[in-house]
Amino acid sequence: MDAILLGFLEQAPAQQRYLTSPYFPSKVGGKPAWLNLRDLPDTKCERCRGPLSFLLQVYADLDVRETTFHRSLYVFCCKQTDCQGKSGAYKVFRCQLARQNEFFPYELKDRAAEEEEEQRKAKSKAKPKSKAQKQPDNTGVSLVPLCVVCGCKAESCCASCNAFHYCSDAHRQEHRRSGTHQCESAVEAADLTSTSGAVLPEFELVVEEDDTEPSGQQQQDEDEEEEDEEDADESQFKHELDLLRKYQEEQAQTKMTESDSKLEGELMEDLFKKMAVTDVDETFTAFNAAVAHHPEQVLRYWRSSASSPLWVASANQIAVSAVPSCPICGGRRVFEFQVMPQILYYMGESIGDLDFGTLAVFTCESSCDSAPPGFYVPEYVHFQACK
Repeated sequence: MDAILLGFLEQAPAQQRYLTSPYFPSKVGGKPAWLNLRDLPDTKCERCRGPLSFLLQVYADLDVRETTFHRSLYVFCCKQTDCQGKSGAYKVFRCQLARQNEFFPYELKDRAAEEEEEQRKAKSKAKPKSKAQKQPDNTGVSLVPLCVVCGCKAESCCASCNAFHYCSDAHRQEHRRSGTHQCESAVEAADLTSTSGAVLPEFELVVEEDDTEPSGQQQQDEDEEEEDEEDADESQFKHELDLLRKYQEEQAQTKMTESDSKLEGELMEDLFKKMAVTDVDETFTAFNAAVAHHPEQVLRYWRSSASSPLWVASANQIAVSAVPSCPICGGRRVFEFQVMPQILYYMGESIGDLDFGTLAVFTCESSCDSAPPGFYVPEYVHFQACK
C-alpha cells in the first residue's frame, strides 16, 4: 500500500521565482503556477459566475508513462456565502505534460543548486567580473493574457490604458480599489481600500510521509484500547463541544484574524477541535485521532486503487463507486488527496465565507491524456461540511 503523505505550510521563499511555473511547485494561495501556459481553464463559479479563488496546487507526477512526467492538480473555491457546499462552487483541474514539451526545457531547473549559489554569492565580497546585463529568462511566462489580480485567464483589458487585463468585472473593480491601477480612469478610485482579499496568502506546500500509521502489535493494542473506551460517557468530549460553541459565537461576531501566526501545538489542536460536529460520532473520533500527531497538516495525499478520504463526520460522505467517471476516457476515478480544514486558519480573514470540513479530490485512475494533450482536465471534488 502506498504511503500517506502529509502537506504542511512553509513561508514563501525569499526568491519568489521558486513558486513559479518553471520550478513546478506545490503551493497554497498566491497566483497559480500554470503548467500549460496557453490553454487555461475556466475558473468561474458555476453558481454565481464570479471568479473562483485559487486555493492550492499539488505537483504530483506519475511514473506511468511519458505524458505524466509533469503533472499538477489545481483547486479553486468560491468564497461567496450562498455558494458554500454547492456543486460548481469548487473546481479541480489536472494538467500533465511529457518531459519534452513546448513550454519548458527538457533539462529541469535545479533549485537546490541555485539556492547554494545564491548563498555563496551572498557570503562573497568579490565584485562581479562582468558588467554585462543578464538576459531575462522568459521560461514559464504565460502565452496568453492573465488577470492582473488573480493570475487566471483574462477576458478583457482596461479600455483606457490597455495595460491591465482582467478575468472578470469583479477583479477589474478590485484592481481599481487597490490603488495600483495608475491610468487616468482609476484616479478617483485609487484611494479606496480593498477588503475582498481576492488572492489568498501565499505559502509553499511541503510534503512528508505520515509516520503515525499504526501496524502490527501497535494496531492490535489500539484496537483493544478503542474497545475499552466504546462505553465511555460522552462527557469526555465536553472540552471539544465547549470549543465548538465558543467558535460558533465568535464566528457570528467577527472573522478570525490570526493569519500572521503559526497555529501549532496545543493551540492548533484546540482550533481543530472547534471543527467538531455537534453530534460526537466514531467518524469524528477517528478523524481527530488521525491528525493529533500532526495537527498542522493542511493536506493528506494517498493515491492508490484502495485509498479513501479521512472523513470528518459520518454524514455527507461519498463512496468511490459513486464518484462520476472521468469525462475524457470514461474510466473510474480514485481518491488522490484531501484539503484539511486547518488551512482555513492559515488564510485568516482572506477566506471570506469559505468554510468546509474537508475537500476530497478524486482523479482519473489512469490519469488519461486529454485531447489534445496538455489541456486542463476537470476532476471531481467532494465537499464535506464541518458540522
